[in-house]
Amino acid sequence: MKGKRIIAVLPASKGDEFDFIVRNYYTQRGGFNAASELFPPADLFETEEEVILVLDVGGIDPSNISLIYDNNQLQIKGSREDTSNYIHRNYHLMEIYYGPFQRSFDIPCKIEPNTIHAKYQNGILLITMRKKGYKKEKPVVIEVGE
Repeated sequence: MKGKRIIAVLPASKGDEFDFIVRNYYTQRGGFNAASELFPPADLFETEEEVILVLDVGGIDPSNISLIYDNNQLQIKGSREDTSNYIHRNYHLMEIYYGPFQRSFDIPCKIEPNTIHAKYQNGILLITMRKKGYKKEKPVVIEVGE
């Protein structure tokens, strides 16, 4: 392919291919990071007036989530607690992570810190932040003269 280069980092041995694929899939799309810690997937985007962060935190009690905004960076910490009553377990598959998580996001523009709002609904954390200096102006009617 002219003008395009594909670079891949391959696993060290043949037995590691599956783990390599799964580990890279989850670290790029949320799930778990290399330290096997919860890494909730997120979308960060902006509109004309706001910066919006959407985080998938299903199964996490909103009271276990904290947000800190400092120096144009938003840090989110939380914990998913294991609420099951099973004492003795013999796992055949374990993909649900319980325990703490932490993510930090660089906010792409200056915002008004006192306008940060977080809303939790159906496992989705929606955080909105108004851009600094944005002021919604009233429409002006302009008459056309002869």
